[in-house]
Amino acid sequence: MKTDFIKKIKLPEIAKSHPIAFWVAVVFHLILVIGLFFSNVQRWEIPKEDPKKAASRTIPKAVTVDLTEIKKEKQRLVDIQKQKILKIQREEKRLRVLEDERYQKQRKINQLKAKTQKEKQAKDLAE
Repeated sequence: MKTDFIKKIKLPEIAKSHPIAFWVAVVFHLILVIGLFFSNVQRWEIPKEDPKKAASRTIPKAVTVDLTEIKKEKQRLVDIQKQKILKIQREEKRLRVLEDERYQKQRKINQLKAKTQKEKQAKDLAE
């Protein structure tokens, strides 16, 4: 009787045309089903928590804000702004001093050029 049942089972066309690939796929699927069955997957149930942990989560802790820290931080920000302004002023002053020095050097060079020009003219007149 068992043989009649096995003989009545018809394999798909792919099993007839590629028998090795078909049986490899069947074995692979069986291994996959067995592996999933014995794997350690999470259940749909919600895990129970300890009452101590649950109680600590529900009680909010008080937060204290120290106003002196806020004032110190504001003062620090103001000091940083003042330092930036002072730095910009120092840079501007340094640039003005450099420009004045360049201007004085250029003026001195022009005076020396004018002096040599006058000496040349005086020399030419003397000859």
